[in-house]
Amino acid sequence: MSQAAHIIRDRLRHMHFCSLDDLIRTCPTVGWNEIFCELDQMSRSGSLLLSNQGHGRCGIRPVEASTGAYAEPEALSHSPTITQEEGS
Repeated sequence: MSQAAHIIRDRLRHMHFCSLDDLIRTCPTVGWNEIFCELDQMSRSGSLLLSNQGHGRCGIRPVEASTGAYAEPEALSHSPTITQEEGS
């Protein structure tokens, strides 16, 4: 596993839910392109969920390895959840 992957996994373990912008800001030693590539691999492997938060924002939520369930997001007033009706 790359150094970037270790840093990203550590941040997500503490944040439980964040936007792509927030993750990029909290990983100043990792380039945005490395973050994007690692998130792509993690999403394809099923270890996290990427979601459209609207207005060009991407939400990131890790999947609990033991249960396969998504981690519950913390109360984030700046990251609204899109309902099925809004996303249609």
